[in-house]
Amino acid sequence: MRKTVFLAASALALVGTTACDEVALAFGDANSIIIAAHPELWDEVGEELVAGIEGTVFTVREEKTFTVTYVDPSDQDWLNLRRFRQELVIGRPSDPWIEPALQYVQEEINPPQVIQAQNVWARNQTVTVVLLAEDQQAAQVRPLVPQLATLFDRQFREHVLSKMY
Repeated sequence: MRKTVFLAASALALVGTTACDEVALAFGDANSIIIAAHPELWDEVGEELVAGIEGTVFTVREEKTFTVTYVDPSDQDWLNLRRFRQELVIGRPSDPWIEPALQYVQEEINPPQVIQAQNVWARNQTVTVVLLAEDQQAAQVRPLVPQLATLFDRQFREHVLSKMY
C-alpha cells in the first residue's frame, strides 16, 4: 500500500512539473547559501565572506547558522546549484550570473551595493546580489560583509519564526 501511494504521489509530482511552463521550485534548506563569484575574487574575499556570513546560533549548543558553498559560475555545477533557495551572486552588471537577477530588481542600480531579487532561477528563491563596479575589486566586497551577515541572519530568523507560528 505504501509503495502504491508513493508511486502515485511521484507520478502526480512528475505530471505537475512537466505540465506547466513554470520555473521549478527552489531546493535546499533556508540556512544553505550558494555563492557564485569570479574565482579570482573568491580567492581574495572568500574566507572573510564565509566567516562574516556563517555566524553561530545557540540552540542546545553553538552551531553554524549557515552552510555556505562556493561555486564557480562558469562550472557545470552552477546550472543545478543556482536553483537553491538562497543564492548570493557577486559580480558586475555585465556578468552572465548577475544579469538574470537584475531583471527582477525594481530599485535603482548603483554599484557597489547589495540588492535582492525573488524567483530568478526557481520559485520561492531569494537571490542576493553584491553588485560591483566594472573594475570588480575585493575592496568593494569587504565593507558589505557586515550588511550581508545582518541581512541573512534577519531573513533566517524571520523564516524560523514563520515556521514556528
